[in-house]
Amino acid sequence: MYTQKMTVFRRLLASWFLCLAALSAQAQPQNEVAARNAVSSFYRSHIKQQKLFTARSVRLWRSSITPELYQALLYELKRQANYLRANPGNKPFFEGGDPFIEFSDGYPTAFSIGRIIILGGKAYTKLSLAFTNSTGKWKDYDSLALQRINGRWLVSDRGSNLLKTLRRRKY
Repeated sequence: MYTQKMTVFRRLLASWFLCLAALSAQAQPQNEVAARNAVSSFYRSHIKQQKLFTARSVRLWRSSITPELYQALLYELKRQANYLRANPGNKPFFEGGDPFIEFSDGYPTAFSIGRIIILGGKAYTKLSLAFTNSTGKWKDYDSLALQRINGRWLVSDRGSNLLKTLRRRKY
């Protein structure tokens, strides 16, 4: 009798694990699509509006970025203002004016998103940014990190360690 109950229990347990595995396999593509949509929405809006690094632009990014990144960007703006007051005529750290896109001569006209890699509540992807100006066309590459918070994928860092840069001790 004990053996029979254990067999039934093992079968139920095995069935339960199979169901969990099936649900997990279904959730992975949905997570990839959701993460891709988050990146696409952020960069489509960002490129269209050509947002420079201002308090207004940071507030506009708020719904697409993690609270940690939001606070770090606001703090950087304060540091930048203090630095420029103390050093008139010098250039700010984000000289190009955009912490999410490094550019020196123009703004990207298009972008494409590479493969999304999901590791738990974090996602990573590569970006290809297309630029066009009077001298020609070129591409630049970057990467982006996202974090899942309250069921939404939010931008948490840029591949060139934006958060680390924002947390640096010395301006």
